[in-house]
Amino acid sequence: MILVYIISIIPVILWTIAHWPISVYFNNSYSIFLSLGQIAGLVGISLFSINLILSARIKFLENIFNGLNQIYKKHHQIGGVAFILMMTHPLLLLFSRLTISIDYAKDLIIPGNDFNTDLGIISLTLIMTLLILTFYAKLPYQIWRLTHKFTGAVFIIAVFHSFLIPSTISQNKLLWWYMLLAVSIGITAYLYRTIFFRFLVKRYRYRITNIKKLALNVIEITLTPEGNSKIDYFPGQFVFVSFKSTKVSDEIHPFSIASANSDNIVIISKIEGDYTKMLMDIELNGDALLEGAFGRFSYHFYSN
Repeated sequence: MILVYIISIIPVILWTIAHWPISVYFNNSYSIFLSLGQIAGLVGISLFSINLILSARIKFLENIFNGLNQIYKKHHQIGGVAFILMMTHPLLLLFSRLTISIDYAKDLIIPGNDFNTDLGIISLTLIMTLLILTFYAKLPYQIWRLTHKFTGAVFIIAVFHSFLIPSTISQNKLLWWYMLLAVSIGITAYLYRTIFFRFLVKRYRYRITNIKKLALNVIEITLTPEGNSKIDYFPGQFVFVSFKSTKVSDEIHPFSIASANSDNIVIISKIEGDYTKMLMDIELNGDALLEGAFGRFSYHFYSN
């Protein structure tokens, strides 16, 4: 998390340098609200960019965060902070304008007055809708996953707003280049995972070679690699599986590995919802695409 703090604090430092002496920008109510609003926007969009990187399932990040499950926990926390900051950003700018006049403030919340401002209104409205769905709505997994994919597209709109509107980013070259680098990496991670993952993400083809119904609501599936390509894993790790079957949708779901470190991978599933209910009807000799292995729940990674 130290790296996350550093990445998100650097734009504040660059903003401070660009506005030195800083006291000039905190000498009245208008300046205070405006300055805090700009800082909230810079940190918010930096954290948003980091969140896109964390959601891309990039394997080397596991070494930094001690497992993909830990990455997803940080992703959830950082997403909440980024959401609050991106909400705070326009509110503080609105308060700054209210210190001058109500008419000046209305231009910030009523669309149609300025294209760059409209981009900010659009991105804020969309991100509010998507993150409220993410945090509070109990959606079916496939619907939730689809809405989550759109957060990257909303981020791109917010980036255009940040770079096109007259601000410290446009006026300070060092800050401009830093923010361009940060958002470019975030957008690249988003495109890598959501648009081009079928071409860029390495997935392994397996075949269903054994099926056991261990109970009325529990099924064990043995997957055998096809060809020479297989996943090296430790017991306690997990994989993302997409079954290619007429009985099961091709959604990508995570499953813990329930086998020793061999060529085969065994997963055991209990019926918990619509998707796992379909697994009870899966056919032998069907194909599956696997990505992984992920996780650090193994004595191989911890001395105790």
